[in-house]
Amino acid sequence: MQDSKCNLNILNPFTRERINLPPVESQRGKVKVKRIIDDRFRISHYHIGSESKYMSIGSPVFWIDEKTKDYIVFWGLRDWCVVSAKKGYTSWNQIPKTSNCRDMVYKDHKLYFLTKSGGFKILDFSGEIPQQIFKCGTFLKKSPPSPSPSWKRQNAFGRCRRLPSDYWFFFDPKLVVTVRGDVLRVIMKQHRSEYIWSFDVYNIYSSSGNLMIYEKVDSLGDEAMLLDLGITVPSSEIDGLNGNSIYFSGIHGRRKTNGILIFDLETEKLEKLHKYDCSSV
Repeated sequence: MQDSKCNLNILNPFTRERINLPPVESQRGKVKVKRIIDDRFRISHYHIGSESKYMSIGSPVFWIDEKTKDYIVFWGLRDWCVVSAKKGYTSWNQIPKTSNCRDMVYKDHKLYFLTKSGGFKILDFSGEIPQQIFKCGTFLKKSPPSPSPSWKRQNAFGRCRRLPSDYWFFFDPKLVVTVRGDVLRVIMKQHRSEYIWSFDVYNIYSSSGNLMIYEKVDSLGDEAMLLDLGITVPSSEIDGLNGNSIYFSGIHGRRKTNGILIFDLETEKLEKLHKYDCSSV
């Protein structure tokens, strides 16, 4: 979480336990951050600098051990780089060559990183010093070409593009790591009616070998995709979870899209997750 003075913390919504994180201006790396007043900063890199109110925290992700409370946190420092901090750190470590962050997922000590230009890399954080174990640029095979967008706006998932031909909104791609370690690139589309959703899912990294082009994914099998978390889970291990389905939070603030939605990849039908009423228990 980020408060009005741009202080960062991890908050458990159930226990209200709070873990304070290092100050955002405490940085180790080439990008310098200076707090001018409570919520205003000057960010500079070599001779290039700018002032801004509030600190833009891009694509934040974290992992925490519920027993030991060990944790690691990542976020994008504007388009300059990604920074990280573990339990006990008093400053943020800037990760080299992580500019223009679009999306990140952290799982099994690995950071999966997608750039705004479509580049992708994997960093291993199991040791003291992170190691890059995979990297590729934009993929050889691209998605089907789309008409030039006529309108843009911001939303909970990032930028949104409206196509003039049939009024589909295309949202920024997100990364999803499967149970076996494959990496999917997911593009969410919403029709102007607000009731019609669709997803383009591509496999961009295989745990069994590198892909030279990405492959269209038509089925998740018995796995369920938790899009907001960037992972898939076996549906058989969680009661009531549907396999071959995408769970996502919709677009916050838009009419009739609040809450958790479920998209069935086979039937392409959408339904809202029913809330559990424990008042009678």
